[in-house]
Formats: sequence, structure tokens, C-alpha cells
Amino acid sequence: PWSSELLSTLLLLMKTLYLIAFLNSGKHNCTMKKRPLTPEELAEAAALKAIYMAKREELELTQEKIAIELGGPESGQSLASNYLNGFAVLNLKAALVFSRMLKVPVRNFSPRLANEIESTTVSSELKETLKRRVETMSEKEVKTVLSYLEFIEGDK
Repeated sequence: PWSSELLSTLLLLMKTLYLIAFLNSGKHNCTMKKRPLTPEELAEAAALKAIYMAKREELELTQEKIAIELGGPESGQSLASNYLNGFAVLNLKAALVFSRMLKVPVRNFSPRLANEIESTTVSSELKETLKRRVETMSEKEVKTVLSYLEFIEGDK
């Protein structure tokens, strides 16, 4: 028998994890058929490439290094090149990788994705709620939540 507070916390964690997994999957930006990039998406690629060209030597970055972060060593340099040259629509996962590696905010090259991040980021209020709930749980309840999270992670 689980307490209603534990169930409520698990539900909140599930919703948060689902949102994070969805955003990381890039599925929200997929298309079945390859389509031409919009002017906005082409502008994002141009801005991203300009930043990359300006910072690559200073940060000792190569397209290969970025590609590894984007999809692993087997993906090759073309993955990064496709984003930089406007052959692929920049998605949230790629934008976050480029942002981290180029040490610039996403907004510097993609206001569209920066707005998406701001509208879907877990609020500080939600984080505080989760923190308060976990702090009031028994050790057994915390173990149950951790077991559940491990189970969800194993599903990926």
C-alpha cells in the first residue's frame, strides 16, 4: 500500500521524466519527408556556423568532436556539417550540444529553440515541490521512487 503522497510524487516525477525524454528524443521536430528548411531555420544554421567558425580554433573544436557528442563516433563529421550548413533542421538536442560546446546560449543562434526551452523547462517551483516531497518521504518510499526511476531508465 503506497501513500497518496508517494503516488503523487511518482506521478509528478513520471511527467517530468517523460517531458525530458520527449525533448531529448528530437521527435517533436521530426518530419516523415525531408522538407526544405524555412528561412528562419536557414538563418539559425547561418548564425550557428558563424559562431562555430569564430570559436573553433579558440575552443579546439572540430566537426568530428561535435558529431561524437551529437550521435556517437559512428555518426561522423557529416552530422555536425548538416546542421552547420542548413541541410538538417536544428533540433533541441543538437542545439543544446552546440550551445555547450561553443559556450554560447542557444538564443545566440536559435531564438526559436530558446523560446521552446524556456517554455518547457522544469520550473523552479516544480523543482522545489519535488525537493520538499522527497525530503518528507521515508527511506522506504525514497527507495521505491529510485527503483521506479531505474526501471524507467532501463526502458530506454
